[in-house]
Amino acid sequence: MEGTLLFTNADRTWPWKASWDLATNNQNIETKSFMKTNASPGSSVNHSQTLTSGRADQIPIKPAWQKKLAWSLGISLTLALALLFSQEAKSEGNLQVDGYGLEGSWINTASPILPPGVPPVTLQTYVTVSRGGAWLGSDRTKPFASPQHGTWVHVQGNEYAWTFVQDLFDSAGTFLGTFKGRSRVELVGKNEFVGVANVEQRDPEGNVVLNRCARFRGVRILVEPLAPPCEELEPGM
Repeated sequence: MEGTLLFTNADRTWPWKASWDLATNNQNIETKSFMKTNASPGSSVNHSQTLTSGRADQIPIKPAWQKKLAWSLGISLTLALALLFSQEAKSEGNLQVDGYGLEGSWINTASPILPPGVPPVTLQTYVTVSRGGAWLGSDRTKPFASPQHGTWVHVQGNEYAWTFVQDLFDSAGTFLGTFKGRSRVELVGKNEFVGVANVEQRDPEGNVVLNRCARFRGVRILVEPLAPPCEELEPGM
């Protein structure tokens, strides 16, 4: 069977004469070949070429490419596992609870460094450390004072630091000055830290009236289960 194929490009149109191999002219077989003759206008030279085409749904992969593909997949898997293990090791090394580190709420017990002969004093405060650097605290020994507002930073490893300020008032609401604390903290367990602090108090005119050091220890406030009588209750009113 012979036919004339017409191909067009940007310059001109050539007639192509194709002779099909009838023995293999079947679309269901793996390959088919045909001869085509290019007879350019004005040229006495004929160029013959044999073309072979494979099925469109099968792309053979050479052994060299198979090796490169297997090597690339192996490298990707190795890097993914290394990243996973490094994150787990970092979490354990920094003593973090569920990845939070110092973030959370703490019960803080402080012991001021007092002059010799003065009976020791222990104070209890509450501290909440939030992502982004926010720090909030309260002191039960100052019932008329404002909340403590501050900022915290991660220094290195398990070391942190924070600074807070608090307004002081008397029972009538008269402003008495400010109370400031600067602390350096180290996580020593998943739910515990220790630290040292420097606190100072100033009067309304800004004069320092108290400057003292202290040591303290913090314990994380954890979520606790309901008491047995309440466990069976359903939420709602």
